[in-house]
Amino acid sequence: WLMLWGYYQKMVIGDRLALFVNGVFDQSEVYRQGGLVNLLAMVFFALQLYCDFGGYSNIAIGAAQVLGFSIPANFRRPYFAKSIHEFWQRWHISLTGWFREYLYFPLGGNRQGRLRQYRNILVVFLVSGLWHGADWTFLIWGFLHAFYQLIEVGLRPLGKRLGKKLRFNAAGFGWKALRCGLVFALTDFAWIFFRANTVHDAFGFIRGLAVFNPQIFRDGGLFRYGLDRINFQIALAGLSVLLIVSWLQRGGGLRAKVDRLPAAARWAILLAGIYAVLLFGMYGPNVDTAQFIYTQF
Repeated sequence: WLMLWGYYQKMVIGDRLALFVNGVFDQSEVYRQGGLVNLLAMVFFALQLYCDFGGYSNIAIGAAQVLGFSIPANFRRPYFAKSIHEFWQRWHISLTGWFREYLYFPLGGNRQGRLRQYRNILVVFLVSGLWHGADWTFLIWGFLHAFYQLIEVGLRPLGKRLGKKLRFNAAGFGWKALRCGLVFALTDFAWIFFRANTVHDAFGFIRGLAVFNPQIFRDGGLFRYGLDRINFQIALAGLSVLLIVSWLQRGGGLRAKVDRLPAAARWAILLAGIYAVLLFGMYGPNVDTAQFIYTQF
């Protein structure tokens, strides 16, 4: 089940979104594409990276289980996080745990006062950026996440006091959804620097978010960036399945629930997943997205 879901994430969704993402980010003047194109590329890259690396992790964990090894999950629905701190408890859990155990805690963690805690957070995320590559783009990406965390830690006491005074229902669905949307927007913005080829390209891309280009609404302008209309629709359908599965996972893993289904239902789901990968997966010599993103790190 894990390996099949990993192949679906990688080949049906991730590799397909990569065609559009590469078609926008690899333009020499990305700010000229227009706000809607840049916005879609920004969102698609966040989802591509999750499907690519999450799929890679699921394939590896599933293969290990076939051989009798138990490996912890590496992702737990990270884009449903309601804070940046929670996001890093859900995203790339193995690396986050390593930095926490071997860098954050040895530096003192949050046990030596607020200023030391701020320093430790900043050091951890800057090192995390450099771990991905000795480039200003990764360093800025790490700094942004450190900045998010510092603001979050600093405002947390004030938020609690205001919540008590206003008798605010922090457990309400609307407030949770708003927080999830805000965290996704912040992490998505930081991914621009992670994906951009240079810092100049990253800021050009950001400027492009404010550019209105009416040409994309004429003559199929949105489908000139690597994804034709059919593949665009397949990508959206694949993302819908991803959203449904992620929503169903909110009460825990799905494998135990699927295993309790009747045999006919289990085989129907299994065959549907296999055929989806075979029919809608990205194949062929012209597909330059087959390599997993994280093999370069």
